Amino acid sequence: MNNLDQALQNKTVLFLTPFEEYEPRISRLLSELTVEFANTTSEAYRAIDETVAVICVSDNVLTEEFEDLRTDVLLRHPFCQFVAIESEPLSNPLIDDYDVILNGPVSSSELHDTIKERVIYAAYSSTLQEYYHLNTYLSTFLEDAQEPSEKPPKITNRVETLRTILQTLQAELSEDHLREISKTVQQHKQYVTQPGTNSGNSASSKYHPDTCPQCGVAWGEDHGNELERGYANLGAGVWKCKHCESITHSLHDNQRVTKQ
Repeated sequence: MNNLDQALQNKTVLFLTPFEEYEPRISRLLSELTVEFANTTSEAYRAIDETVAVICVSDNVLTEEFEDLRTDVLLRHPFCQFVAIESEPLSNPLIDDYDVILNGPVSSSELHDTIKERVIYAAYSSTLQEYYHLNTYLSTFLEDAQEPSEKPPKITNRVETLRTILQTLQAELSEDHLREISKTVQQHKQYVTQPGTNSGNSASSKYHPDTCPQCGVAWGEDHGNELERGYANLGAGVWKCKHCESITHSLHDNQRVTKQ
């Protein structure tokens, strides 16, 4: 494993496609990366975690539901890259503001190079952010210390690891790449703040429990009174029961309940 593969070893590429027969071929094509597959938006939502760097979606499964998921992902993981594959140009009006739009048929080399490049973009952005945050923490820690103090070794070691990863990733990036990364970051910010893409309508609100885990009142049904639909969406994956006022946090397939 070379230095670049080591720098990307904790990053995942998620393909959302209904064509299961293509999965072995894609896995072989991107053998140096961790690749996962989903056939539906709900499967994709369950597969997403902090390791997902690139989500590649076929236009024939691109729906409003997936657009809600895209908003939710970018709110949680703003550096995740989205690649859309069009079967025909302008075949799906929802394909807009994607980081990359590939027009089919897509060659193996084009798919490999595009996905690999976007994984590097995501890894560089997230690593740089963590590196700056930890350095800021260390500076504040030393300033606030009542007496001379050594830096916390665990954090110091992590900073050095991040420095090495950044050096490896920077060797792969030209000035044009860095400009494209900056453009993508700004594009993501605009996407999640534009009208119609707020977290209250995000994918996580569609995957709320059917009933309140605490009191059992039905969620998602119109109760015809002050309970309305039984819950209030407080943000991405967080709901408040309008009956018992407990708060439920989504943990993908699990929920954590907080009593008020």
